[in-house]
Amino acid sequence: MDSSNFTLFERLISKEKWSRNDIEVMCRNLGLMVDGALENINDWSYDRVDATVVEDGGDEVYVDQEIVEELEG
Repeated sequence: MDSSNFTLFERLISKEKWSRNDIEVMCRNLGLMVDGALENINDWSYDRVDATVVEDGGDEVYVDQEIVEELEG
């Protein structure tokens, strides 16, 4: 995962739920596209712990804190 995607991941894990709008702003500031960035983060997570860490619920994006703990452990 490149540094921009990792920076987004580090920001996302600070909360369990984000509005899509907040993530769009973060991605814009990092030069990322939302869908591609979330996919990259989930691919990275799946490669490390065999599970995805973010779930795009449309207007809201959820961060699985149990998976975050696995990734950090």
